[in-house]
Amino acid sequence: MVMTSWPRFLSLDRWNRRSRTLLPFLLWAPVLTSCGWLPLPSPAPLLYVPFSVEGVPQEPAFIDTGGDFEVLLKENLHLAIIGEAPVLAFNGIELLSITEGFAYEAGGIRGTAPYAIVGLSACQCNGLGVHFLRKSGKVLRIDFSSNSATFVPELPDGGVYIPFDPPPARLSEFRSSFVTVGLGLGREPPPRESALPVRALLDTGARATVIRRDVVEELGSPLPDFVEVTIGLDGLGTLLATVSLFDGAELPDLILGTDAMRAWGSEWHFSFGSLGGSIVAFPKTPPENTGASSDFRNRRTIQR
Repeated sequence: MVMTSWPRFLSLDRWNRRSRTLLPFLLWAPVLTSCGWLPLPSPAPLLYVPFSVEGVPQEPAFIDTGGDFEVLLKENLHLAIIGEAPVLAFNGIELLSITEGFAYEAGGIRGTAPYAIVGLSACQCNGLGVHFLRKSGKVLRIDFSSNSATFVPELPDGGVYIPFDPPPARLSEFRSSFVTVGLGLGREPPPRESALPVRALLDTGARATVIRRDVVEELGSPLPDFVEVTIGLDGLGTLLATVSLFDGAELPDLILGTDAMRAWGSEWHFSFGSLGGSIVAFPKTPPENTGASSDFRNRRTIQR
């Protein structure tokens, strides 16, 4: 993978008024093994779109539904640096440069960013985060059959409709593509009433699905570096995967990467509103055959 970013609730237009932290950009390894009801493909892709700054073509930018920013730049190009802001990466806090405002075009959408963050050590790349997706007014369409990302006017008919859940209480300012899944430990999916409801982030900036160590503690895991889990998402099915564990109180409990999305469905549509949003996914397996029809959102969910 290139990187998964999960910067947190930082409004960079206020970065110079008080100290805040952008959380975090993470580098994940691919899922090690996969088997079971719906296999997780490995490696999984990131999704890129054409990208230009002030009319000059740049390297394509990846789409990051787990990034609380508008634009990430590989380098500052010709843009003036107007300051710095702290960014908490997986290996600690980095002090990154902040550029002046600029015009850009991404995937056929033109925009003006008041700033960009530049030069993240974990990723020498260009990226577009949740702020871009909200401002665009378009629906992000991901087609895993061609590993492509495009923008369309509205959500399609058909498929499985999933509204975003509110973020966990401790991450209340980061409103992105959170959904509630049913989590089980081991190779056999638990009975639906026994699955642990967990608020998870569907993160197109992550190639691999990962889980916080203290979440699997609740399921009785012996806490190795990797653990076999089942993950059920209403209407789409149950995945069985070996995922890596991580520590970090400032991150979501479960980050669902593009490996999980591609296993669940061949095509995904993300719509971001002013606060919430929704998804339409087209499952590879008919929902009635997946064992995942239980509504996990109506059950107890971990809140940290």
